[in-house]
Amino acid sequence: MAQNGYNAVVYHHHLTHQQFTLAAIDDMIARGKQQGWAGLRRAALAERVVMEKVQHSLQAVISASIERAIFIFDQIIGTD
Repeated sequence: MAQNGYNAVVYHHHLTHQQFTLAAIDDMIARGKQQGWAGLRRAALAERVVMEKVQHSLQAVISASIERAIFIFDQIIGTD
């Protein structure tokens, strides 16, 4: 499996869905570059199981972002 400078998986046409673990996908979303994201997109469009893993990872990112926003808002308005 190829790596870019940020330890994120770079997609190659010979990789299989087993090599796109949730951890690798999370890392790509968090630290990847455009080339890696484009490869992940190709893999997700080519294999349903990769798409499902990407959706799972993105749902977790969105949930965490919402929780952080609520926490920050509560801190700003001073609710207990």
